[in-house]
Amino acid sequence: MGTDPGGASPAVTAVLPAEGPVWLFSSGPLDPSASARDIPPVPAARRAEQGLIARDMPRSGGRLEAGARGRITRAILEEGRGGDFRDFDRIAAWATGVAAGPAAEAERR
Repeated sequence: MGTDPGGASPAVTAVLPAEGPVWLFSSGPLDPSASARDIPPVPAARRAEQGLIARDMPRSGGRLEAGARGRITRAILEEGRGGDFRDFDRIAAWATGVAAGPAAEAERR
């Protein structure tokens, strides 16, 4: 079932499991700063995190490439600030930890 936690934008709308933990991952900003330090989530992502009682919501740099729609995104691209800033090593490490989580919890029971 789809949900719109706390009036979040479609970018953070989630499909919730019937039960069990929820993890979120957020992308952005359009630079590598998210790999260098903890970046606070944008307000819509924070509302989703709090509304879903997410266990974790790390951030990685985002991606904005030619062909993106919208006046603001075009302006960002025209200023030369687009690109792909995702940190795939960080994303993979996070996903590995999430995957190991339920198994580790089951062993503790």
